[in-house]
Amino acid sequence: MPLQRILLFLRRSGLLALTVLGLVACGGGSDLFATSHTLSVTVNGSGRVTSPAGGLDCANSCSVQVADNAVVTLTAVPATGFALQAWGGACSGSAATCTLTIGAARSVTATFVSSSPAPRFTLGGTLSGLAAGARVVLRNNGSDDLTLAANGSFQFSQSVAQGASYSVGIATQPSGQTCSVANGSGTMQAAVSNVTVTCTSSSGGWQPPANLSALGASPPHVAMDDQGNGLAVWGQFDSPTTSTNSLWTSRYDGATGSWSAPVLLESLAGNAGYAAGEAHLAMHRATGRAVFTWLHTVNGTVNVWARDFDPSSGWGTATNLEAVDGMTGTPSAGVDASGNAMVAWTQMTPRWSIWASRFVRGTGWSAPQLLETHDTVGGLDIDPALAMSDNGQAVVAWKAALHNDAINGLWTVRFTPASGWGTAERRVASPAGGPLRSRPAVAADGQGRAVLAWGQIDVDASGIWHTAQMMRFDGSAWTATPAVVGVRQAVRNNVANPVLAMSPGGGAALVWVLAETGALQASLAPAGGSFGAVITLNASLPAGEVTSLPAVALNDAGAVMVGWRQGNTAGAGVYAQRSTNGTAWSLDTLASDLTDTDKTWSFHAGLGLNASGQALAGWNVVATSGTSTGTAVRARRFVATP
Repeated sequence: MPLQRILLFLRRSGLLALTVLGLVACGGGSDLFATSHTLSVTVNGSGRVTSPAGGLDCANSCSVQVADNAVVTLTAVPATGFALQAWGGACSGSAATCTLTIGAARSVTATFVSSSPAPRFTLGGTLSGLAAGARVVLRNNGSDDLTLAANGSFQFSQSVAQGASYSVGIATQPSGQTCSVANGSGTMQAAVSNVTVTCTSSSGGWQPPANLSALGASPPHVAMDDQGNGLAVWGQFDSPTTSTNSLWTSRYDGATGSWSAPVLLESLAGNAGYAAGEAHLAMHRATGRAVFTWLHTVNGTVNVWARDFDPSSGWGTATNLEAVDGMTGTPSAGVDASGNAMVAWTQMTPRWSIWASRFVRGTGWSAPQLLETHDTVGGLDIDPALAMSDNGQAVVAWKAALHNDAINGLWTVRFTPASGWGTAERRVASPAGGPLRSRPAVAADGQGRAVLAWGQIDVDASGIWHTAQMMRFDGSAWTATPAVVGVRQAVRNNVANPVLAMSPGGGAALVWVLAETGALQASLAPAGGSFGAVITLNASLPAGEVTSLPAVALNDAGAVMVGWRQGNTAGAGVYAQRSTNGTAWSLDTLASDLTDTDKTWSFHAGLGLNASGQALAGWNVVATSGTSTGTAVRARRFVATP
C-alpha cells in the first residue's frame, strides 16, 4: 500500500498520534518524516564546486537534496588562473575540500580569486629646465629614486602594480634651482608617461615673509618635506570678543612658492591647545605624511586629540585618543615611512601616568595603552617625548618623580611593529638628594637608532653644576652610562629643556639655553659618534633673553639650522643660525619688527629643514588690521644655493 494511503488511514482512525508517540519512545525522534535536507552552494568568482557522490557540479548558485546524516565531501575546482580564497557558511578555511555531515539544511559559499599577479606598468614623464651639469633626484612612493642629469623623457626603473598608488616628488633639488612636479600622483591603471618635472633658477637665502592668518593667532607649528612642500598649524581665537579658539592650517606648495588660504582644522567646542607642550606636529620628510596632536579643553576636561595628514588626500579625521574625563598633558608624536603614526602623552587616571596610541593607515587609531606600571600614590610620570623611525619602531622617554628611589629618574620604552610595546626601563636614576633632571628629549634616525638627552644638576664638594647629558641606543641596546655634552656650568646657569634632532642617516644636533647668561648653545655628532665642541649661536647678538624654545633641524648632507626668538634692550627679533657643514655658521635675522610685548612668539616646532637644505620657519608678531591689533602668523622659506 502507498505511504500516503497508510498515513491517511492512520489519521482517520486516530492511530497516527499513537504511532508517532510510540516511535519517539523507541528513539525514532521528532524528525520522523525528514528523509533529506537541502544543501545550497554559492560560487563567487571563477570556479566550480563539485561532489560526485552527491551529484553536485555548481558554477553559480545551486542546491541538491541530501539524505539525512549523509556525509558529503565538497571539492573546490578553480578555473585556470584562479585559486580558492576561502570557504564560507557551513565550511571554513581554504583547503581544496570540505566534508560535511548533513543533519539539517546547510548553505556553503566558495570564493575564487585570481592567482595571477596584478599587471605592472611603467611610470615616467618629461624633465625640462634643468641647468647644464646639474642633477635632480626624483622619488616615487618614498623609496624609488631616479637621478636625472639631462632634460627630456625619463622612466623609473621600478614598475607599479595595477591598482597601486604612485606619488612622485623631488628627493634632492639641483644646486641653484627649484624643481616642481605636476601630474605626479594617482592610481596606476595603465602606463603613465605624463609626469612633468619643471626646474627654474632660484634666488637663494630667505624669501620675503608671508602672512598666513587673521589676527588673534598663536605661534605656528611648521614642517617641511623633501619635495619642498610644507605645513603650518596654529591656534586662533574664534572672534575678537571670545576666549575660545580653534586650530587652523595652511599648506605650502614648493612648486609655486605660495601658501594656501587658511583652512579650519577643527571646530570643537571649547579650547584647543597649541603652545609648546600642548601640541606637536610630526612629519616624515621623505613622504610628507604627518600627524598633528593637541590638547583640547571642554568644561575643565582636557583630552588628547590627533589628526593625520597625507599629501595626496589631505587631512584625515580628528580623533579623541583617550576620551577620559580629567587632565592630560604634553602630547608627542612621530610618523614612519608608511604613514603610520604614534602619539604619547601623560594622563591623570588617577595618578599621572604615560599612555600611547598607534595610528595605522587604513585602520585608524588604537585604544590607548598604558606604558608603565608605577603605582605610587602621588607619583608623577610626566613630560613624555616620542621619536619614530622609518621602519615603524618608536621610543618614548619620560620623567618619573615623587615615587621612591627605585623609580625616580628618566625612563624609556620601545615599540616594534612585530612585538608591540616592550617593558619600560629606567635609564638614569634620580634618588632623593641626588641629581635633578629636566624633561627629556629623544630623537630617532631612519634605522631605529636613538639619542636621549636632558639637562642635569649635580651637587658635589666643589659646588652645584649644570650639564647637558645624553645616551645612545644603537638599535639593540642603550649605552650603560650617560655622556656629558660640553662643559659643566656654575650655579644658576642651568641647562633647561634641551632640544634634540636626528637626520635619517643618524647625525644628531643638541641645542640648549643657559639660563643665567642667556647663551644659546649647540653641539653636533656624526652617526654613532660623540658630540663635538659646543658652539654659542647668539654670541654676536646684543645681550638678551632667549624667549622661546629653540628649534633645530638637520639633514644627511650635513646642513643644520637652529631658530629662536631673542629679546634685548633694542627690541626683539627672530633669528636663525645655519651651517652646511657643522663648522662654518651664518646668522640670519628673519624678523626684527617684534617688540618685547610679542611674548607669545615661540619656535617650539616652527622650523622645518629638508634633504636638499630648503627650510620653512614660522612665528607670530603683533600686527594691525584696520583699527584692530593682534597677533598674526608669518612664515619664510629658505632656498639653499651653492
